[in-house]
Amino acid sequence: MNNVHRIMTRYTLVFNSPSERNVSLTEHKRKQRTSFLEKIAAYAKTVEVREKTLVNILVWLEEWNAILSEMTLMDVDEHHHWIAQMEMLPETLKAIDNNVKILSRFKN
Repeated sequence: MNNVHRIMTRYTLVFNSPSERNVSLTEHKRKQRTSFLEKIAAYAKTVEVREKTLVNILVWLEEWNAILSEMTLMDVDEHHHWIAQMEMLPETLKAIDNNVKILSRFKN
C-alpha cells in the first residue's frame, strides 16, 4: 500500500504546480514519519508483552524447579529404601521356597 501511495504522489507531483508539490511532499513526509512512529510504538508494546510473558514463564519454571527438586530429594530416599528391599528379595524368595519344601515334606 505504501508503494502505491508513493507512486501516486510522484505522479501527482509531476502534474501539479511547484508550490503544491512542496506541500504534498511535506505532507507525505509527515505521514511517513507518523506511520514510522506508530510502527515503533507497536513494536515497543509487542516487546513489552513478550518480556512480561517471558518473565511469567521464568517465574513458573523456577517454582516448578523448586517443587521438582523437593520431590527428587524424597524420591532419592524412597529409591534407596526400595533398593534395599530389592536386595533382600532373592533371600526372601529362597526362604519362602525352603518353607514350601519343608511344608510339602510334612504333608507327604
